[in-house]
Amino acid sequence: MLSHPIELSLHSLEANSRAEYTDFSAINPHKLPKSVQEQCDNDIHCVGYSKNRIIFRVWPRDPKGLAIKPSPLRGKEAANGLDLWGATLYDFYHVRRLPNVPNYITNSTGSRLAKWMRQAGELTAKDELFWADKEEDPKEIPVADIGELIGCYDTRVNLGIFNQRWRGFDPSRNPILQQRIPLHLLPQKLHVHDPWNKLSIDQGDTDHDTPWLSKVGNRRDTIRTLFPLSRTGRQRSCVEGAETG
Repeated sequence: MLSHPIELSLHSLEANSRAEYTDFSAINPHKLPKSVQEQCDNDIHCVGYSKNRIIFRVWPRDPKGLAIKPSPLRGKEAANGLDLWGATLYDFYHVRRLPNVPNYITNSTGSRLAKWMRQAGELTAKDELFWADKEEDPKEIPVADIGELIGCYDTRVNLGIFNQRWRGFDPSRNPILQQRIPLHLLPQKLHVHDPWNKLSIDQGDTDHDTPWLSKVGNRRDTIRTLFPLSRTGRQRSCVEGAETG
């Protein structure tokens, strides 16, 4: 339940922004409406002060509508099972559970509210229902290919965008492996080059300043031998050891 001052702020946001977001063709759905963002930037009493990602839409209720009670009804969801998912900032709402009780507010999503409202026969919020109907479905965004990232990095080095002394790898810009590697594709033993001691749990042991070529030229590359999980999922050994050279 929200306190009265926050409730006033929510309605202020709603009143200032509604005219902007009902013109669906003129908005950026991943940014707050201009009037809302200005209030968040300047009004220290605003519920979203200093933020640029807040729930700012309020789902209008029919004064004679039913109470929104806990329900197994679900809206669109991502694969991780979280029950509140929205494609954009405009797909999240504050809504009154009881139409005539101003401070009894909960947060929900357009797809979930649209289902509940239609089931309850409450079709007052025509703009919001229309917006919910055109919302995109959840989709998985493929992770970046590590080989492509390394190739792009080398291209930038060749073009002079990055410092030549870091040719090969720059510890501050190392491409991050985002792809999941199935265990059955891993060898029984991994040799990992770790010249900057990235695998250390002690930050004081890391070295971000020595260029790659200097590491290799002075035989200061650290090679760690790792044993991945077995195919049965049993951990054989985390680290066998490390050798320098």
